[in-house]
Amino acid sequence: MKLTKTPKPASPQFFDKPIGEIQDHLAATFTWLDHAFGKCQRLVKERDKRSYHYPAAHISKGKYESLLPGQHLGNFSFVELHDPQEIGEYQRSNNRATAKVSIIFWLNVGKIAASDDRTTEVIKAQILKALTRDLFLKSGSLSISSVSERAENVYKGYDMKEVENQFIMQPFAGFRFEGTLSLIEPC
Repeated sequence: MKLTKTPKPASPQFFDKPIGEIQDHLAATFTWLDHAFGKCQRLVKERDKRSYHYPAAHISKGKYESLLPGQHLGNFSFVELHDPQEIGEYQRSNNRATAKVSIIFWLNVGKIAASDDRTTEVIKAQILKALTRDLFLKSGSLSISSVSERAENVYKGYDMKEVENQFIMQPFAGFRFEGTLSLIEPC
């Protein structure tokens, strides 16, 4: 099965709506982004009598794509929605929901760089601008509060032992933008 650039649910509900808008915005903004995945799920793999946790995107019925660093997906992003999701006070026509969110990017800088001055700081600044100043969500809002770039912080909460060392050094790079995603959900 060939992956689309922005795999997402056919009938998005609740947080899938603003996450889909973020996916579309990132795909339209960055031509170098091969895939803008939506909400990931935490899956478990058993090996040598040990459990390893890794992020994966639901692609189709029973099919998941691992989102660990590597070359098989090219340059990609995905969204991690953290627990709990908070529901605001009930109002007659709308509920407000908020959740902590991470938007994670993994990329090969060598495939992005058009010139020698295309550093990870330049790319990080462009992504931050795309997620803050240039992003207008119809179904919610996103605020970014921090960014991490060390591999163990980008994939915080997942087991990096499953990743070959070659994918956590130059020319590969990763970023984890953390913040709050809010939405107004009609009742």
